[in-house]
Amino acid sequence: MPLQTDEFLRFVRIFGGAPQNQVPRSVYPIIPMSSVWSAVLQKLRVELASIARDTTSLMNATAFRRGRSTRGTTIAKLDPTPAQQIAGSRLQERLMQWHTVTGGILKRHSISTPVRLRYLVDEAIVCARLERQTRANITSSQWRREFKEELGALEAELARILDVIDTTVQHTAARTTEIVDVLITEIDEQQIRVTMTPATNTSAPPIVYLPFTPTELDLLIQKYQTPRPDRPVDLSASLAEFGHALYRDVLSPELPRSLDRARSSGSDLQLRLHLEGGVRLHHIPWEVLHDGNEFLAVARGITIARHVASERNRSDATSLRRVLITISNPKTLSPLQAGVEHDRLKAALGGLEMLGLLQIDVATDGSRNTLRRMLDTADESGRPYDAWHYIGHARFNEELKRSELAFVGDDGSDHWVGELELLPLLHAHPSLGLVVLNACNSLAFAQVLATSGIPAIVAMQFEITNEAAIAFSEELYASLIEGHDILGAVNDGRRALFCRTRGVEWMTPVLVLSTLLRSKPSLLHSRDPEGR
Repeated sequence: MPLQTDEFLRFVRIFGGAPQNQVPRSVYPIIPMSSVWSAVLQKLRVELASIARDTTSLMNATAFRRGRSTRGTTIAKLDPTPAQQIAGSRLQERLMQWHTVTGGILKRHSISTPVRLRYLVDEAIVCARLERQTRANITSSQWRREFKEELGALEAELARILDVIDTTVQHTAARTTEIVDVLITEIDEQQIRVTMTPATNTSAPPIVYLPFTPTELDLLIQKYQTPRPDRPVDLSASLAEFGHALYRDVLSPELPRSLDRARSSGSDLQLRLHLEGGVRLHHIPWEVLHDGNEFLAVARGITIARHVASERNRSDATSLRRVLITISNPKTLSPLQAGVEHDRLKAALGGLEMLGLLQIDVATDGSRNTLRRMLDTADESGRPYDAWHYIGHARFNEELKRSELAFVGDDGSDHWVGELELLPLLHAHPSLGLVVLNACNSLAFAQVLATSGIPAIVAMQFEITNEAAIAFSEELYASLIEGHDILGAVNDGRRALFCRTRGVEWMTPVLVLSTLLRSKPSLLHSRDPEGR
């Protein structure tokens, strides 16, 4: 449903507009990272101490004996029963989860430690599984005392790693946000009308010419549609020229003024694009906007999102407590590194899982029917899913003129599903506040989902390599765990891709938001450790 200029201005007043020359506070308050971060770190400390106590208790209850090692020498060790061996394996699982979360934090913040984390955890696992072996000429009480001392030293070293994290990571302070709403209405293939708020010019919205011809746009898209392994410096020049033309000829002078205000006041800037018109307007890669110095989409503190008007007013989700992952890897399509992406998502979100604030489930297969069953079962149990993460393939079907996602058919081959088949399924579950389509060319499908009322959708406007898709998702969710909202998390994901040594795939992820759901707290907001 198109937004007319008057309706757009009314929308701005309701959902974040501000009087002229005032710096508005963001309608998405930024919770300081420490509120989530401190809770995760404290949970890691508590879990480490609990594992050490449980390991000591298990050791005390296990019989001591002398026996032969695999090399034939006499050794002193414990003789656990089958039940005690199972208990030791469970302690190992807890240690591995602890390692995954802690290791993910160290990696995300590039923190180095004097002792390698994995070495310490492996030594602790030997104790937890009751596999420690020593010389034979030792009494049971001496053996157990040395076990406790060794385990205590390992616990102290691991706790010191948490201390390093606590003193190294910089906690984020709350910031204000300069909000710029832009309504771009297509008049013809070359002319557009641009309405911006806040605006210093109160006259009629200007009609401007796009700074490129349809042919030039098609050539640019063709050049970057498929990821190229070239160095970023060899690929960025034409992108910067294109992005600066958009910035200079379409969004000046209002956007530069807003950007100057934000920078001078130390505020963030949020650019909200409302695109009304034909397909070509949506095909423009607005995410490559360039102010002459840098690409705005990868500048720290600047977020860019596309807003789509919706006639539906879905019930709004208030937290991110349960995520469903669908891995669609049909045998008839190019294989995906889905297992790697899943493992790295688990690592990124492990802190929230450890806190009991988040549950991650993976669908048993990539079929649409399994997706339906799992969504239905979650609703019926009173624990519905708040987010759906799709890992697979997408395309635009030229014959049917529709966007499609690939699911796995009954015979394992690709089963392409359009919006008419998928939307009724998603509409039946109003708790879904976030959809991540980690699939090539999925932007058109995301726009359909936003029109239907899904509050936030992350999609890919071009093809993307497996490696880049995995890196983006990992950074996206790692940012969410630190308390950032979806806008900031997408910005962090783009910045992670921007730092890769090959390609310019940072321009591929797009955030699409449904406009009619912006007045309520939702998954678009950051969160505190209690999930409020």
